[in-house]
Amino acid sequence: MATEPSLTFICPIFHQKDNKMNLNVKILVVDDYEEFAESLKDLLEAQGYDAKLVYSGQKALEMVKASKFDIVLMDIRMSGMDGVETLQEIKKINPAIVVILMTGYSVENVINNAIKEGALAVLNKPLDIPKLLQHFESVGNDC
Repeated sequence: MATEPSLTFICPIFHQKDNKMNLNVKILVVDDYEEFAESLKDLLEAQGYDAKLVYSGQKALEMVKASKFDIVLMDIRMSGMDGVETLQEIKKINPAIVVILMTGYSVENVINNAIKEGALAVLNKPLDIPKLLQHFESVGNDC
């Protein structure tokens, strides 16, 4: 299993207010499993993130071209354009965007390829939500 790289973001997108993290972070959730994607979007919004949702790699590219996102949280296995292909195209549009991939399948060569292509991390499904949120918060604390 590949080691998970540390996450780094541009610090100004995180703001501390009243000892509670107030995040002005725009996240695009990309997953063709609609129920999972909607639940993840709702959870992120409940944590104060500005989350948007699409169900395909092609739609993700349209959104990245049309809007600025700080993070793309995307499934690897999707019908049509998969997550690694979409990652490659996103990095062409905006090399600075943070992409975190998710997978229900632990295929080492796919994970290694995703990291090589610029994914900051590959997280296993089912997601460990506290760990995911901790990654986001620890990034802000690195400033």
